Amino acid sequence: MADEGSSATTTGHAPIAGPLASGTTPSLTLARSLNCDSNALLSMPPFDLFVAQLSSDSTEARVDAMKKLSIVGDAMGTKDTIEKLIPYLNDTIAKSEDSDEDDEILLLLAGQLAELVPGLVPGYEAMPLLPTLERLCCIDETVVRDKAVETFNKIVPLLLPGGKYADGMPFGLLRTTAQRLASADWFTAKVSAAGVLPTMYAFWNAHAPRGAAADEVRREFRILFKDLSEDDTPMVRRSAAKNLGRFVEAVAGLTKSADEMIKSG
Repeated sequence: MADEGSSATTTGHAPIAGPLASGTTPSLTLARSLNCDSNALLSMPPFDLFVAQLSSDSTEARVDAMKKLSIVGDAMGTKDTIEKLIPYLNDTIAKSEDSDEDDEILLLLAGQLAELVPGLVPGYEAMPLLPTLERLCCIDETVVRDKAVETFNKIVPLLLPGGKYADGMPFGLLRTTAQRLASADWFTAKVSAAGVLPTMYAFWNAHAPRGAAADEVRREFRILFKDLSEDDTPMVRRSAAKNLGRFVEAVAGLTKSADEMIKSG
């Protein structure tokens, strides 16, 4: 059995052992599900093992992989997480829209993405996570959408200050994301839109350059939220009502929530 303190493999990644394996070494069940022996698993780079598990027909192997997403990211490092792991996740979620991917795996993904920021991925480098979260915000399963909205709302305030963005970013991506979610044909995206619009509005208040352009975007956000509150679908109106207080706080430019101000006197 390989020593957990052994040096990195020739691939440049830490060897798979300890927290990346099922126990101190990869389990026999995992080895069988991936059609390889335990010794081979011990020498696999973290990303390769993660991909192998997510590609497995075994639900147990896929769930095990997703539970350890943040650990895999730590083992890969910030650069490879941003350049390899996150694009792979974006592609995986895109493919899952045409399949019956287990909701448990999608729920785990929505939660694990929050664990990556800001510890491993600095907030100003977290923009590539937003397309994955947008897709998760459109999933039929309520708990998946709720967790995606929660993670989205955690990451957005961390996007600035800092970072070297292309002209107009991250504002352009956030604006188009709000437009897509709020104007989607299916109600699931609209339900999520009501949950993220308060955070986007607050982000504009905190970071957008002063001027007519920013004022126009804020006006657009207010119209989008108004339309959600008058949507034909009861679930969308319910979500707008649930998030109305947060949206009003954002429009008013409050730095504390109403609950926080009441508690602090």
